[in-house]
Amino acid sequence: MYPDAPYAEGRGSFLRPVPLPHYGPSAEPTKTIIVACEWLPYIRGALQQLLLQTTWATDNPVFLTDIQGNVFNLIDLFSECPESELPFTCDYDFTLSDGAWVNIPRPLETPTHQGDYVAGGGWFASSASSAAGVNVSRGIIIKKLFSPAVSMRHMGIVYDLVKGSFSFGGNVNAIAGYSGVTNQFLVSVPSDTDTDGMGKTLTWDGAAVLVDQIVINIIVGVNTASTDPGGSCNVYRAGATGTGSATSVATFRTPSGSRIARSRCRCPRS
Repeated sequence: MYPDAPYAEGRGSFLRPVPLPHYGPSAEPTKTIIVACEWLPYIRGALQQLLLQTTWATDNPVFLTDIQGNVFNLIDLFSECPESELPFTCDYDFTLSDGAWVNIPRPLETPTHQGDYVAGGGWFASSASSAAGVNVSRGIIIKKLFSPAVSMRHMGIVYDLVKGSFSFGGNVNAIAGYSGVTNQFLVSVPSDTDTDGMGKTLTWDGAAVLVDQIVINIIVGVNTASTDPGGSCNVYRAGATGTGSATSVATFRTPSGSRIARSRCRCPRS
């Protein structure tokens, strides 16, 4: 209801039945408009109220059937953009699943990855030593792949951190997006000065960039003495928003019963 009211409820756009149009929705004269792709599902949903029998000032079933057919033709004029243009909001709750994130292989180290997923808890830091058996580091280094690439404008993580020891600097705690090997966005803090804390956040917001993978890199300690530096980290939530290709489309119903298509968090293919 407009304006807003404490007891607002859905109702048709017309206070009383309206006359039937004389011609179909694509008959001349016509007018060309430009509408953002994100708005098209809402327009299609809103137009469905024209299918209500009470909208039209007729009690002739033939006329009613004819006008309802024209309403469907009108809705079809507002065809939605391809699925690749659908917006998505991905909330990766790692306490529920790994979110289809995977380790980045580190073939010269043992073990050959950093970061272990624990069901119900999220991603936790794990130790890895260099092939030479000198440097030992503990951390989480994981990625999420998108194929085809998606246009992203936000990414963030929530994590708990207790640093271990650092024999030298140079490492960063970071979130990043890549197109192939080209870095498209990066937000980072030095690993050895990142403050300990619970519920810490690292967030990037910016103009839309095309990425085929996003990376989380948290190093909690590095020791050159071949001993575990200690420290701990738990990344338990991540989020991303943008537009991209979808494996499936979630359909939501508005209070009036119309349907709106929108990508879900699993939609960009990985």
